[in-house]
Amino acid sequence: RMGIKFTMHSHERTLAASLGFADPDKKNARHDMAIQYLMRDDVLRSVMEIVTKEDGVWAADLEHINATPEFHIMKGNGWTVGFADLLVRYTLPGRGQRGGLIEVKINPLPVGDIMRQIGLYTASLGGGFARTILVTDFDMCLEDVATLRTKSIYHVRLGAKFDAYCAERLASPQKALSLEI
Repeated sequence: RMGIKFTMHSHERTLAASLGFADPDKKNARHDMAIQYLMRDDVLRSVMEIVTKEDGVWAADLEHINATPEFHIMKGNGWTVGFADLLVRYTLPGRGQRGGLIEVKINPLPVGDIMRQIGLYTASLGGGFARTILVTDFDMCLEDVATLRTKSIYHVRLGAKFDAYCAERLASPQKALSLEI
């Protein structure tokens, strides 16, 4: 290697990162807060209703809804593909369990990069995760959203309620009641 030292951080050791999808938002506190905000039951139900209402199911009808943050996606050979921001599982009454993938972007990036990253994740997860939602902290143009829809990717924009959530969290962080030893 001719004296060149190669270093790679653990967050870059994924198939997604090696293909150019390293996510700079992972180091952004708003990204973490967005994931925590989206995991609130009322917010998660509202987001999931965007995709389930096409099936005639409203948020109040969803059963056993839960979300797993930073879901580790692996290939069969043990290679890490990436980490989905939120993997959502829910039950549709009389139709069984379903799943959804939520990807959060705080800073704008090309729509093609977003589609390739999400496509890589959904292909690696296999069936049952056709409903994918991109949640952004920025506005997207109509053409980009229409392009996402061709890949069955829905778009949700974080707004004033999220901004208020972040402001409250930063103004008065709640101390955890952790075991002290």
